[in-house]
Amino acid sequence: MICVIGSNAMKLHGILTRKPRDLDIVCSYDELMAFAKSRLSTITETYPSSKGKKWVIKGTTQKSNERIIEAELTWADSNAKELHDLIMADPQTTHTSEVAIASLDMCYMLKMSHRYLRNSPHFLKTMKDIHAMRKAGAKIRPEHKEFYKARKKLTYYYKHPSLMQDKENFFKDDGIVYKYPHDDIHESIKIGSQPAYTYFQSDNAEVQCDMNKFFAIDQQIRLNAGYEESCVLAIERAIVPHNVEPEKAFKMALMKVCTSITSGKFRNFCWEHYDEIFAMYNPKTFENFHNDVEAGKIIAL
Repeated sequence: MICVIGSNAMKLHGILTRKPRDLDIVCSYDELMAFAKSRLSTITETYPSSKGKKWVIKGTTQKSNERIIEAELTWADSNAKELHDLIMADPQTTHTSEVAIASLDMCYMLKMSHRYLRNSPHFLKTMKDIHAMRKAGAKIRPEHKEFYKARKKLTYYYKHPSLMQDKENFFKDDGIVYKYPHDDIHESIKIGSQPAYTYFQSDNAEVQCDMNKFFAIDQQIRLNAGYEESCVLAIERAIVPHNVEPEKAFKMALMKVCTSITSGKFRNFCWEHYDEIFAMYNPKTFENFHNDVEAGKIIAL
């Protein structure tokens, strides 16, 4: 049977107010083709995505409305097959004569499994959906946790920066040509008397963080750490090399801090407090950096 997930399932649960852009389903290839032919009067495009794990079909309905169907294809021992089986076995799944609609908890678990996806154009939409489902009481159930772990492993197939190394090795392989010393930028844009990250550095370490110290300090310093890290990233990777407008650079950098540039508990903290950190944006932060460069306080490498 076809299983409906994503925005359409959320809308059927009364969580979503926007019109879903596409229909996300889980099924076999044969089920997908039969389903598409029954829903679309004309098929205009059909192609694989996600390295063949998904299949996209575009077309128009009898009312000439454009429709996109994106299917996770099931086959023996695939993650999609396990997902399909979980949905079918879930007592909170809503069944119709044609489809099975994933429960709210299932939709939430799937959204949570890719909330840190790097460079995602749906980053903010995913965040908004997660908060809306939490408000409605959604949770990751114990019986779904093993699948949730496997799903995250498939989603985050790439490596994240490791803090278990010295500063030279931490920066040398990221492909960025740094014009100014990283620590000098931190010093220039700091909010308090010292850069926020220095409050939770591990003893005798250059980049490694002590998360026990992190959660022992004041909440505002933790927020400052997320803000300052985003500002430094914006300066190093967008403003200096590409002359990107500061607010746009900051927004892009904060998204990266919440997804792929950091990891672990610090990333989770920044993701959970995204709105608070974003509200801290102040153009003077970047003016201070430019003023320090002009005054010779920050010297190019």
